Amino acid sequence: MTKKQKIWFAVFLAMFAVPEVLWSPVSNVIFGLLKDMPYRDNLLTGTDNKDLMVFTVFVQFLGTSGMSSFLLFKKMYRNIKEGRAIFGLSLFFSLAVLFALYILLATGNMSF
Repeated sequence: MTKKQKIWFAVFLAMFAVPEVLWSPVSNVIFGLLKDMPYRDNLLTGTDNKDLMVFTVFVQFLGTSGMSSFLLFKKMYRNIKEGRAIFGLSLFFSLAVLFALYILLATGNMSF
């Protein structure tokens, strides 16, 4: 990969990884559905911060979909040895974040 491609890949990866490490909004939504538990308390799950959580999950979706589309259209997943695994993981994370965003927008509230 060229230096420019590595930088864009790192930007898209950071758009997903930084919010997930700090607040884990996608994990909160998915585990909340699986365990029928409310969200863990953090900055994003307050009663008046629903818009902030939706925005954060949307940014994560842009990062994961940008990362997977970047790998797909540049055909870089074929050029590197672990490229198919990275492409598969980015596609999986993109679908998981899209599912979490749908749940957040469909429920209208922050608890189940």
